[in-house]
Amino acid sequence: MIAKIRVFNDYEIMKLLQNPNVIAIRHKSQIMYSPEFKYHCVMQRLERPDKTARKIFEEAGFDMDIIHERTPQKRICYWLKQYEKFGEDYFFNNNSSTYKAITKKHLILTRDSLQELSEVYNEAKQLLQELENEKINDDV
Repeated sequence: MIAKIRVFNDYEIMKLLQNPNVIAIRHKSQIMYSPEFKYHCVMQRLERPDKTARKIFEEAGFDMDIIHERTPQKRICYWLKQYEKFGEDYFFNNNSSTYKAITKKHLILTRDSLQELSEVYNEAKQLLQELENEKINDDV
């Protein structure tokens, strides 16, 4: 069975990027979480095993209507395994020879690039409005 990949729309991406625990969205489908958040999740799981993964994500400000219901459990499970193998260094050390690191240069939407796109959009909208106003004035 082929797994379906969840592709986020622009609104969902913008909403996810507003969460300080999200570094970026890659390929409109992969959430890149901050190392601090990953570590926090692992510590929550170890200290409070009765707390669900979903609850940890909700308390961190994630909209569970956007994220697939199994994502929190899968992510925390993976991070916990990495923590058991490598300890805290896994979260805070970008040693690409030891840990899985981001090495490919793909389109990554970050808060900064989203802000830049928003500014360009607003400028273009303003210029279009000015052109329309000039055209109306010329027609009169």
